[in-house]
Amino acid sequence: MKHGIHFYAVRAWFLLNAFVALYPPLYWAGGKQHPFIHDLPVSFVYFMAVCISITASILYAFWADSKAGELTS
Repeated sequence: MKHGIHFYAVRAWFLLNAFVALYPPLYWAGGKQHPFIHDLPVSFVYFMAVCISITASILYAFWADSKAGELTS
């Protein structure tokens, strides 16, 4: 099976999401330097950004597979 650039881009996006979501020192470092971003706690911004990125990557992967016709039965 031949894979296009989208296949590898989505895999890299998933790996980046896993790394950012599961690597606490990133969160700890941000919380110590800047306790607030636009009057919101860094922890809230961090977790919302991770959630949005994970959701977007899943939706993009679904869209790319659907467009390629891989989801038909």
